[in-house]
Amino acid sequence: MVDLYRRITPPNRPGLFFAGLVQPIGPTIPLVEIQARWIAAVLTGKVALPSPGDMALEVRDFHQRKISTWLNSARYTLEVDFKDYARDLNGDIAKAASGRPAAMASA
Repeated sequence: MVDLYRRITPPNRPGLFFAGLVQPIGPTIPLVEIQARWIAAVLTGKVALPSPGDMALEVRDFHQRKISTWLNSARYTLEVDFKDYARDLNGDIAKAASGRPAAMASA
């Protein structure tokens, strides 16, 4: 299991980011570009990360959805649906731009 908030950053390692590790149902390169914009927004302070505890909850919820959607298999560790994942990351960026706090996770 890989514990990365938004499939990008470990809750217990501030400042460490991974881009391009996701396995999307859909195109990869556009998601890596969105991840890069999200990381840039975090690094510039435009997107504030939740507390480590809240990030861990988002990671847990992602794993639960993954198990119910695909399989409990290492093959699907970072599997994401392109549309849902892009919506989540772009939503964080848009909420930050509007001054609203980022959501924990989309339902």
